[in-house]
Amino acid sequence: VVLSPMSSSLLLALQAFALAPAPIPLVKSFISSSMLSLDSEDTLQDAARLLRRARITGAPVQEGSSLYGILSRNDLLRSIVDRVPTGMEPAEMDEKVTEIQKLAVWEVIFPTKYTIPPTASLLDAARVMADKKLNRLIVKPKYGPMLGIITSTDVVFAVLGCDAVSAQAVDAMQFMYSPCEESEDCSISSNPPVHEHMTRTEISCVAPDMSLFDAATVLRAAHVTGAPVMSSDDTLV
Repeated sequence: VVLSPMSSSLLLALQAFALAPAPIPLVKSFISSSMLSLDSEDTLQDAARLLRRARITGAPVQEGSSLYGILSRNDLLRSIVDRVPTGMEPAEMDEKVTEIQKLAVWEVIFPTKYTIPPTASLLDAARVMADKKLNRLIVKPKYGPMLGIITSTDVVFAVLGCDAVSAQAVDAMQFMYSPCEESEDCSISSNPPVHEHMTRTEISCVAPDMSLFDAATVLRAAHVTGAPVMSSDDTLV
């Protein structure tokens, strides 16, 4: 099991939060207004480089001064899978990958359908993200410019009360799991791309009996958006 910001258990927690007597926070209080944006004519290679440099998984795309859509990591992944058939010869594959790198961003995304007003509640944002399988929403009034962006991570951390101060108080290293070395008896893919690019360093993990608050605090302290759920005997749950 891998815990992620928009898992069903976390959505249930948000729904339970809505029944609490305290007022539900509004989207406008958690907008990320300082953000990277892409141009619809940027190449996928340039867009991927910018996302990696900024350590984010998606960004708004603008066409001139207008909002066009959002480019996500899944869009980049789909652009590769849809255009590289199984069983291609290495030379053909290299040529196809070069073509994909030169594609413009507008060629692999859909114009924006889903936005959320700044006066909506975090629960409203969570429902849209969960229903539409989105990790981020553009925040804008019905008649007005884009104000910023809100992510599933923003929503979960806010609702579970996991602020930066509480995260700093956690020693993330005590929740690290060290994967077995290649020389040990463990299953490692022989596919070179996976073998060369998989995460082989220590990985943040959470326990199945952790509260959602504690799990969210570990994720925030480790600066990650998901983690494997491991039992006390290092078995993947």
